[in-house]
Amino acid sequence: MKMFSCARRRKWFPKYIGFFAAPAFFLLVIFSRSEWKIRFLEWGAGGVVVVLMLLFFLLRGRISKRLFSMIVLPLAWTGYAFILTPLAQNPKHHLAMLLQTFLLTLIANFVVITLFSKERLLKKTVFATIFFWIFINIVFFLFWRLGVISYEKGDFSGIFGNRNGFAVQTVVLIGMLLHFSRTNRFLKVFLVFSSFVLISASLSTKGFLFFFFVIFFPSFLKRNISRKILVSCVGIFFFTASYAYMPNIQERITRFAMVFTNPDDLRQSESAFLRAWLMVEGFNLIVNNPITGVGVDNARFILIPPLAQIRGAEEGLYSHNNYVEMALNAGVIGLLLFYGPLIYVFFKTKNDHPNWIEVKTFVILYLLKGVAMVQYDHFVSILLYCIIMFLFLYYNGYGDNEKNSVHS
Repeated sequence: MKMFSCARRRKWFPKYIGFFAAPAFFLLVIFSRSEWKIRFLEWGAGGVVVVLMLLFFLLRGRISKRLFSMIVLPLAWTGYAFILTPLAQNPKHHLAMLLQTFLLTLIANFVVITLFSKERLLKKTVFATIFFWIFINIVFFLFWRLGVISYEKGDFSGIFGNRNGFAVQTVVLIGMLLHFSRTNRFLKVFLVFSSFVLISASLSTKGFLFFFFVIFFPSFLKRNISRKILVSCVGIFFFTASYAYMPNIQERITRFAMVFTNPDDLRQSESAFLRAWLMVEGFNLIVNNPITGVGVDNARFILIPPLAQIRGAEEGLYSHNNYVEMALNAGVIGLLLFYGPLIYVFFKTKNDHPNWIEVKTFVILYLLKGVAMVQYDHFVSILLYCIIMFLFLYYNGYGDNEKNSVHS
Protein backbone atom coordinates (compact mmCIF):
# COMPACT_ATOMS: atom_id res chain seq x y z
CA MET A 1 0.00 0.00 0.00
CA LYS A 2 1.39 3.41 -0.97
CA MET A 3 -0.92 5.72 0.90
CA PHE A 4 1.68 8.37 1.68
CA SER A 5 3.75 8.36 -1.50
CA CYS A 6 2.03 11.49 -2.82
CA ALA A 7 3.99 14.70 -2.24
CA ARG A 8 0.88 16.69 -1.37
CA ARG A 9 -0.26 15.48 2.04
CA ARG A 10 -4.03 15.61 2.58
CA LYS A 11 -5.16 17.21 5.83
CA TRP A 12 -8.85 16.42 5.71
CA PHE A 13 -8.54 14.05 8.69
CA PRO A 14 -8.11 14.80 12.42
CA LYS A 15 -4.53 14.69 13.63
CA TYR A 16 -4.45 12.86 16.97
CA ILE A 17 -7.62 10.76 17.16
CA GLY A 18 -5.76 7.89 15.47
CA PHE A 19 -4.18 7.04 18.82
CA PHE A 20 -7.67 6.36 20.16
CA ALA A 21 -8.67 4.56 16.96
CA ALA A 22 -5.81 2.03 17.21
CA PRO A 23 -7.04 0.30 20.41
CA ALA A 24 -10.63 0.65 19.16
CA PHE A 25 -9.69 -1.16 15.94
CA PHE A 26 -7.97 -3.93 17.92
CA LEU A 27 -10.88 -4.45 20.32
CA LEU A 28 -13.61 -4.20 17.68
CA VAL A 29 -11.98 -6.68 15.30
CA ILE A 30 -11.11 -9.21 17.98
CA PHE A 31 -14.18 -9.03 20.19
CA SER A 32 -17.10 -7.67 18.14
CA ARG A 33 -18.54 -11.18 17.74
CA SER A 34 -16.56 -13.03 20.35
CA GLU A 35 -18.24 -15.35 22.82
CA TRP A 36 -15.58 -14.47 25.41
CA LYS A 37 -15.16 -10.77 26.17
CA ILE A 38 -15.77 -7.89 28.58
CA ARG A 39 -19.25 -6.72 27.69
CA PHE A 40 -19.43 -3.41 25.77
CA LEU A 41 -15.65 -2.84 26.00
CA GLU A 42 -15.13 -2.85 22.23
CA TRP A 43 -18.22 -0.78 21.49
CA GLY A 44 -17.25 1.68 24.19
CA ALA A 45 -13.85 2.13 22.54
CA GLY A 46 -15.56 2.67 19.19
CA GLY A 47 -17.96 5.13 20.79
CA VAL A 48 -15.04 7.21 22.09
CA VAL A 49 -13.73 7.58 18.52
CA VAL A 50 -17.19 8.62 17.29
CA VAL A 51 -17.56 11.25 20.02
CA LEU A 52 -14.07 12.66 19.35
CA MET A 53 -14.76 12.85 15.62
CA LEU A 54 -18.07 14.64 16.15
CA LEU A 55 -16.33 17.14 18.45
CA PHE A 56 -13.65 17.61 15.80
CA PHE A 57 -16.29 18.50 13.21
CA LEU A 58 -18.09 20.87 15.58
CA LEU A 59 -14.93 22.70 16.59
CA ARG A 60 -13.59 22.88 13.05
CA GLY A 61 -16.87 24.09 11.62
CA ARG A 62 -16.41 22.51 8.21
CA ILE A 63 -15.70 19.19 6.54
CA SER A 64 -13.97 18.44 3.25
CA LYS A 65 -16.12 17.05 0.46
CA ARG A 66 -14.01 13.89 0.29
CA LEU A 67 -14.46 13.23 3.99
CA PHE A 68 -18.16 14.02 3.67
CA SER A 69 -18.40 11.51 0.79
CA MET A 70 -16.51 8.93 2.84
CA ILE A 71 -19.07 9.23 5.63
CA VAL A 72 -22.22 9.48 3.51
CA LEU A 73 -21.69 6.84 0.80
CA PRO A 74 -21.75 3.74 3.07
CA LEU A 75 -24.81 5.19 4.84
CA ALA A 76 -26.83 6.33 1.80
CA TRP A 77 -29.04 3.25 1.71
CA THR A 78 -29.99 3.67 5.38
CA GLY A 79 -31.56 7.05 4.59
CA TYR A 80 -33.79 5.51 1.94
CA ALA A 81 -34.62 2.60 4.23
CA PHE A 82 -35.63 5.05 6.97
CA ILE A 83 -38.15 6.69 4.63
CA LEU A 84 -39.69 3.24 4.02
CA THR A 85 -40.26 2.58 7.75
CA PRO A 86 -44.11 2.80 7.62
CA LEU A 87 -44.13 0.14 4.87
CA ALA A 88 -41.97 -2.40 6.73
CA GLN A 89 -43.42 -5.75 7.75
CA ASN A 90 -42.43 -5.00 11.37
CA PRO A 91 -41.63 -1.25 11.66
CA LYS A 92 -40.28 -1.51 15.22
CA HIS A 93 -37.79 -4.25 14.32
CA HIS A 94 -36.97 -2.41 11.10
CA LEU A 95 -36.02 0.76 12.99
CA ALA A 96 -34.05 -1.14 15.64
CA MET A 97 -31.92 -2.97 13.06
CA LEU A 98 -31.54 0.17 10.96
CA LEU A 99 -30.24 2.14 13.95
CA GLN A 100 -27.85 -0.69 14.86
CA THR A 101 -26.48 -0.84 11.32
CA PHE A 102 -26.17 2.95 11.18
CA LEU A 103 -24.11 3.02 14.39
CA LEU A 104 -21.90 0.09 13.31
CA THR A 105 -21.18 1.83 10.01
CA LEU A 106 -20.45 5.15 11.71
CA ILE A 107 -18.02 3.50 14.14
CA ALA A 108 -16.26 1.55 11.37
CA ASN A 109 -16.04 4.66 9.19
CA PHE A 110 -14.52 6.91 11.84
CA VAL A 111 -12.06 4.24 12.97
CA VAL A 112 -10.89 3.75 9.36
CA ILE A 113 -10.59 7.50 8.70
CA THR A 114 -8.56 8.20 11.82
CA LEU A 115 -6.37 5.08 11.78
CA PHE A 116 -5.69 4.58 8.06
CA SER A 117 -4.52 8.17 7.68
CA LYS A 118 -1.58 7.33 9.98
CA GLU A 119 0.65 4.92 8.07
CA ARG A 120 3.06 3.89 10.84
CA LEU A 121 0.32 3.51 13.41
CA LEU A 122 -1.76 1.55 10.91
CA LYS A 123 1.02 -0.96 10.18
CA LYS A 124 1.66 -1.61 13.86
CA THR A 125 -2.03 -1.85 14.71
CA VAL A 126 -2.87 -4.24 11.87
CA PHE A 127 0.04 -6.52 12.74
CA ALA A 128 -0.72 -6.52 16.48
CA THR A 129 -4.40 -7.24 15.82
CA ILE A 130 -3.79 -10.11 13.42
CA PHE A 131 -0.99 -11.60 15.52
CA PHE A 132 -3.22 -11.66 18.61
CA TRP A 133 -6.15 -12.99 16.54
CA ILE A 134 -4.11 -15.93 15.27
CA PHE A 135 -2.46 -16.56 18.65
CA ILE A 136 -5.66 -16.64 20.70
CA ASN A 137 -7.44 -18.80 18.14
CA ILE A 138 -4.53 -21.26 18.04
CA VAL A 139 -4.95 -21.59 21.82
CA PHE A 140 -8.66 -22.25 21.36
CA PHE A 141 -7.86 -24.72 18.58
CA LEU A 142 -5.60 -26.68 20.91
CA PHE A 143 -8.26 -26.64 23.65
CA TRP A 144 -10.81 -27.85 21.10
CA ARG A 145 -8.59 -30.69 19.89
CA LEU A 146 -7.92 -31.75 23.49
CA GLY A 147 -11.63 -31.73 24.29
CA VAL A 148 -11.38 -28.91 26.83
CA ILE A 149 -13.92 -26.81 24.93
CA SER A 150 -16.64 -27.71 22.42
CA TYR A 151 -18.93 -25.87 20.03
CA GLU A 152 -22.67 -26.18 19.57
CA LYS A 153 -22.37 -27.45 15.99
CA GLY A 154 -19.13 -29.37 16.59
CA ASP A 155 -16.91 -27.59 14.08
CA PHE A 156 -14.12 -25.28 15.22
CA SER A 157 -15.24 -21.63 15.49
CA GLY A 158 -12.36 -19.96 17.33
CA ILE A 159 -13.53 -17.35 19.81
CA PHE A 160 -16.70 -16.83 17.76
CA GLY A 161 -19.95 -18.74 18.03
CA ASN A 162 -20.28 -19.10 14.25
CA ARG A 163 -17.63 -20.97 12.23
CA ASN A 164 -18.40 -19.16 8.96
CA GLY A 165 -18.13 -15.76 10.63
CA PHE A 166 -14.82 -16.83 12.15
CA ALA A 167 -13.40 -18.15 8.86
CA VAL A 168 -14.47 -15.16 6.78
CA GLN A 169 -13.07 -12.69 9.32
CA THR A 170 -9.77 -14.58 9.31
CA VAL A 171 -9.60 -14.28 5.52
CA VAL A 172 -10.27 -10.54 5.65
CA LEU A 173 -7.56 -10.10 8.29
CA ILE A 174 -5.06 -12.06 6.23
CA GLY A 175 -5.83 -9.73 3.32
CA MET A 176 -5.08 -6.76 5.58
CA LEU A 177 -1.86 -8.41 6.79
CA LEU A 178 -0.59 -8.87 3.25
CA HIS A 179 -1.37 -5.31 2.15
CA PHE A 180 -1.07 -3.11 5.23
CA SER A 181 1.70 -4.71 7.30
CA ARG A 182 5.44 -4.76 6.61
CA THR A 183 6.47 -7.38 9.14
CA ASN A 184 9.15 -10.06 8.79
CA ARG A 185 8.47 -12.31 5.80
CA PHE A 186 8.88 -15.57 7.72
CA LEU A 187 6.55 -14.37 10.47
CA LYS A 188 4.03 -13.37 7.84
CA VAL A 189 4.24 -16.83 6.23
CA PHE A 190 3.72 -18.42 9.64
CA LEU A 191 0.61 -16.31 10.28
CA VAL A 192 -0.81 -17.10 6.84
CA PHE A 193 -0.18 -20.83 7.23
CA SER A 194 -1.67 -20.84 10.75
CA SER A 195 -4.76 -19.05 9.49
CA PHE A 196 -5.20 -21.68 6.79
CA VAL A 197 -5.06 -24.46 9.40
CA LEU A 198 -7.68 -22.68 11.50
CA ILE A 199 -9.95 -22.00 8.51
CA SER A 200 -9.68 -25.62 7.39
CA ALA A 201 -10.57 -26.82 10.89
CA SER A 202 -13.74 -24.73 10.77
CA LEU A 203 -14.88 -26.59 7.61
CA SER A 204 -16.14 -23.30 6.23
CA THR A 205 -16.52 -23.55 2.47
CA LYS A 206 -16.52 -19.75 2.12
CA GLY A 207 -13.39 -19.37 4.21
CA PHE A 208 -11.59 -22.13 2.30
CA LEU A 209 -12.36 -20.64 -1.12
CA PHE A 210 -11.78 -17.00 -0.20
CA PHE A 211 -8.42 -17.82 1.42
CA PHE A 212 -6.92 -18.81 -1.94
CA PHE A 213 -8.42 -15.71 -3.52
CA VAL A 214 -6.75 -13.21 -1.14
CA ILE A 215 -3.43 -15.06 -1.42
CA PHE A 216 -3.14 -15.35 -5.19
CA PHE A 217 -5.36 -12.69 -6.79
CA PRO A 218 -3.16 -9.66 -5.90
CA SER A 219 -0.14 -11.37 -7.54
CA PHE A 220 -2.29 -12.20 -10.55
CA LEU A 221 -3.25 -8.51 -10.93
CA LYS A 222 0.25 -7.06 -10.98
CA ARG A 223 1.92 -9.52 -13.35
CA ASN A 224 2.25 -9.67 -17.14
CA ILE A 225 0.46 -12.34 -19.14
CA SER A 226 3.09 -15.04 -18.68
CA ARG A 227 3.27 -14.38 -14.93
CA LYS A 228 -0.53 -14.36 -14.70
CA ILE A 229 -0.58 -17.85 -16.20
CA LEU A 230 2.12 -18.98 -13.77
CA VAL A 231 0.29 -17.51 -10.74
CA SER A 232 -2.96 -19.11 -11.89
CA CYS A 233 -1.33 -22.52 -12.24
CA VAL A 234 0.33 -22.27 -8.82
CA GLY A 235 -2.95 -21.19 -7.23
CA ILE A 236 -4.89 -24.02 -8.87
CA PHE A 237 -2.23 -26.52 -7.78
CA PHE A 238 -2.36 -25.49 -4.11
CA PHE A 239 -6.14 -25.37 -4.13
CA THR A 240 -6.43 -28.82 -5.74
CA ALA A 241 -3.84 -30.33 -3.41
CA SER A 242 -5.57 -28.89 -0.34
CA TYR A 243 -8.96 -30.03 -1.57
CA ALA A 244 -7.67 -33.56 -2.26
CA TYR A 245 -6.30 -34.02 1.26
CA MET A 246 -9.34 -32.63 3.08
CA PRO A 247 -12.26 -35.07 2.79
CA ASN A 248 -14.50 -33.04 5.08
CA ILE A 249 -14.11 -29.96 2.88
CA GLN A 250 -14.74 -32.14 -0.17
CA GLU A 251 -17.99 -33.38 1.34
CA ARG A 252 -19.24 -29.89 2.12
CA ILE A 253 -18.43 -28.56 -1.35
CA THR A 254 -20.07 -31.63 -2.91
CA ARG A 255 -23.25 -31.07 -0.88
CA PHE A 256 -23.47 -27.46 -2.02
CA ALA A 257 -22.84 -28.51 -5.63
CA MET A 258 -25.88 -30.77 -5.36
CA VAL A 259 -28.05 -27.63 -5.30
CA PHE A 260 -27.43 -27.50 -9.05
CA THR A 261 -26.96 -31.21 -9.83
CA ASN A 262 -29.28 -33.20 -7.54
CA PRO A 263 -31.38 -30.80 -5.44
CA ASP A 264 -34.00 -33.48 -4.70
CA ASP A 265 -31.42 -35.53 -2.81
CA LEU A 266 -30.74 -32.77 -0.28
CA ARG A 267 -32.19 -33.01 3.23
CA GLN A 268 -34.49 -30.11 4.12
CA SER A 269 -32.59 -29.58 7.35
CA GLU A 270 -29.11 -29.20 5.82
CA SER A 271 -27.38 -25.93 5.03
CA ALA A 272 -27.21 -26.41 1.23
CA PHE A 273 -30.99 -26.93 0.95
CA LEU A 274 -31.83 -24.05 3.29
CA ARG A 275 -29.58 -21.56 1.52
CA ALA A 276 -30.96 -22.47 -1.89
CA TRP A 277 -34.55 -22.33 -0.59
CA LEU A 278 -33.98 -18.96 1.09
CA MET A 279 -32.47 -17.40 -2.04
CA VAL A 280 -35.26 -18.64 -4.32
CA GLU A 281 -38.05 -17.61 -1.95
CA GLY A 282 -36.24 -14.36 -1.19
CA PHE A 283 -36.04 -13.54 -4.89
CA ASN A 284 -39.76 -14.24 -5.29
CA LEU A 285 -40.40 -11.87 -2.39
CA ILE A 286 -38.33 -9.18 -4.12
CA VAL A 287 -40.38 -9.56 -7.30
CA ASN A 288 -43.51 -8.83 -5.28
CA ASN A 289 -41.90 -5.88 -3.42
CA PRO A 290 -39.31 -4.43 -5.82
CA ILE A 291 -39.39 -0.79 -4.68
CA THR A 292 -39.89 -1.01 -0.93
CA GLY A 293 -38.71 -4.48 0.06
CA VAL A 294 -40.16 -5.77 3.33
CA GLY A 295 -38.01 -3.91 5.88
CA VAL A 296 -34.53 -4.22 7.38
CA ASP A 297 -34.06 -7.75 8.73
CA ASN A 298 -37.80 -8.29 8.28
CA ALA A 299 -37.34 -11.12 5.79
CA ARG A 300 -36.98 -13.52 8.73
CA PHE A 301 -40.67 -12.98 9.54
CA ILE A 302 -41.62 -14.24 6.08
CA LEU A 303 -38.88 -16.67 5.00
CA ILE A 304 -39.85 -19.58 7.23
CA PRO A 305 -38.39 -22.88 5.90
CA PRO A 306 -40.72 -25.89 5.36
CA LEU A 307 -39.64 -27.82 8.46
CA ALA A 308 -40.01 -24.70 10.62
CA GLN A 309 -43.49 -24.13 9.17
CA ILE A 310 -44.48 -27.65 10.16
CA ARG A 311 -43.36 -26.91 13.72
CA GLY A 312 -45.46 -23.75 13.72
CA ALA A 313 -42.52 -21.33 13.97
CA GLU A 314 -43.41 -17.63 13.70
CA GLU A 315 -39.89 -16.56 12.74
CA GLY A 316 -37.61 -18.02 10.07
CA LEU A 317 -34.18 -17.05 8.73
CA TYR A 318 -32.53 -14.23 6.86
CA SER A 319 -31.67 -14.95 3.22
CA HIS A 320 -27.92 -15.76 3.68
CA ASN A 321 -27.24 -13.72 0.53
CA ASN A 322 -26.40 -10.03 0.82
CA TYR A 323 -27.80 -9.11 -2.60
CA VAL A 324 -31.15 -10.70 -1.81
CA GLU A 325 -31.11 -9.35 1.74
CA MET A 326 -30.41 -5.76 0.68
CA ALA A 327 -33.22 -5.84 -1.88
CA LEU A 328 -35.51 -7.19 0.85
CA ASN A 329 -34.27 -4.53 3.28
CA ALA A 330 -34.97 -1.51 1.06
CA GLY A 331 -35.97 -2.66 -2.41
CA VAL A 332 -33.93 -2.48 -5.58
CA ILE A 333 -33.18 1.21 -4.93
CA GLY A 334 -31.64 0.32 -1.57
CA LEU A 335 -29.63 -2.43 -3.27
CA LEU A 336 -28.26 0.07 -5.82
CA LEU A 337 -27.46 2.66 -3.15
CA PHE A 338 -25.52 0.00 -1.23
CA TYR A 339 -23.52 -1.52 -4.09
CA GLY A 340 -23.36 1.52 -6.38
CA PRO A 341 -20.33 3.12 -4.65
CA LEU A 342 -18.40 -0.16 -4.73
CA ILE A 343 -19.05 -0.70 -8.44
CA TYR A 344 -18.12 2.90 -9.20
CA VAL A 345 -14.88 2.65 -7.22
CA PHE A 346 -13.95 -0.63 -8.91
CA PHE A 347 -14.24 0.72 -12.46
CA LYS A 348 -12.89 4.18 -11.59
CA THR A 349 -9.68 2.82 -10.03
CA LYS A 350 -7.02 2.56 -12.74
CA ASN A 351 -3.54 1.06 -12.71
CA ASP A 352 -1.94 4.42 -11.90
CA HIS A 353 -3.83 4.67 -8.62
CA PRO A 354 -1.42 4.04 -5.70
CA ASN A 355 -3.82 1.57 -4.09
CA TRP A 356 -5.31 -0.04 -7.18
CA ILE A 357 -4.34 -3.61 -6.23
CA GLU A 358 -5.83 -3.26 -2.75
CA VAL A 359 -9.01 -1.63 -4.07
CA LYS A 360 -9.57 -4.20 -6.83
CA THR A 361 -8.85 -7.15 -4.51
CA PHE A 362 -11.06 -5.98 -1.67
CA VAL A 363 -13.96 -4.95 -3.92
CA ILE A 364 -14.05 -8.34 -5.63
CA LEU A 365 -13.69 -10.11 -2.27
CA TYR A 366 -16.60 -8.07 -0.91
CA LEU A 367 -18.78 -8.82 -3.94
CA LEU A 368 -17.97 -12.55 -3.77
CA LYS A 369 -18.68 -12.72 -0.05
CA GLY A 370 -22.14 -11.29 -0.63
CA VAL A 371 -23.18 -14.35 -2.62
CA ALA A 372 -22.87 -16.60 0.43
CA MET A 373 -23.42 -14.35 3.46
CA VAL A 374 -25.21 -11.25 4.71
CA GLN A 375 -22.73 -8.39 5.14
CA TYR A 376 -24.59 -5.14 5.77
CA ASP A 377 -24.70 -5.73 9.57
CA HIS A 378 -21.47 -7.77 9.88
CA PHE A 379 -18.89 -5.45 11.47
CA VAL A 380 -15.73 -6.67 9.72
CA SER A 381 -17.56 -6.55 6.37
CA ILE A 382 -18.64 -2.97 7.13
CA LEU A 383 -15.03 -2.22 8.03
CA LEU A 384 -13.89 -3.66 4.69
CA TYR A 385 -16.43 -1.51 2.83
CA CYS A 386 -15.14 1.62 4.59
CA ILE A 387 -11.51 0.68 3.89
CA ILE A 388 -12.30 0.40 0.17
CA MET A 389 -13.90 3.86 0.19
CA PHE A 390 -10.96 5.34 2.08
CA LEU A 391 -8.28 3.86 -0.18
CA PHE A 392 -10.07 5.24 -3.22
CA LEU A 393 -11.12 8.66 -1.93
CA TYR A 394 -7.81 9.45 -0.26
CA TYR A 395 -6.26 10.06 -3.68
CA ASN A 396 -9.34 11.04 -5.66
CA GLY A 397 -10.54 14.40 -4.47
CA TYR A 398 -9.54 17.92 -3.84
CA GLY A 399 -7.34 19.60 -1.31
CA ASP A 400 -8.78 20.62 2.03
CA ASN A 401 -9.72 24.23 1.27
CA GLU A 402 -12.75 26.46 1.50
CA LYS A 403 -14.03 25.76 -2.03
CA ASN A 404 -14.03 22.05 -1.44
CA SER A 405 -15.53 21.98 2.03
CA VAL A 406 -19.02 21.63 3.39
CA HIS A 407 -19.60 24.21 6.13
CA SER A 408 -21.64 23.51 9.24
